[in-house]
Amino acid sequence: MYDNILKNLIIFSSAILLLVISVSCDDQASLFDTDRESRLISPENKEEISGDAEFRYSSYDAKYLILALFSDYPSVNSDNRLTNWEDCIGGIHTNMPYFTRGVCRLSIMQSYDVDKNEFNGNGPVILDYNRKYYWCVWGLDEQLRIIESSPVYEFTYVE
Repeated sequence: MYDNILKNLIIFSSAILLLVISVSCDDQASLFDTDRESRLISPENKEEISGDAEFRYSSYDAKYLILALFSDYPSVNSDNRLTNWEDCIGGIHTNMPYFTRGVCRLSIMQSYDVDKNEFNGNGPVILDYNRKYYWCVWGLDEQLRIIESSPVYEFTYVE
């Protein structure tokens, strides 16, 4: 009798462990090493978008938020700093006109000036058709420390 109970307990424990492993393998890690994770809602990972797409996310209460688009997968070094700003093509942050926490249309985002290291306000981001891009969100506190971050999602811009 105890053998049957032990056998069933082992089978049940193994099934639960496999379920936990498979669910956690689908999760993507945040771009930056933070305690809080922002959640990207849409576009979903590997989704095709077109026109004046809407980007939706949820975040905690970071004082400053940045939503950025990249032409190549964003990379962060061991010091928790972005290393490929040259691949940032645009975005928006808390102090820019028309910023709304949690949602942003592509037409509102501004292109990124690598030389000035800023979203320059010189017009909307222009995306090439049938090309992959990446988007993510991160938040900073009053001392400009990164305190939350989302995973990086890939999308393809189509006609």
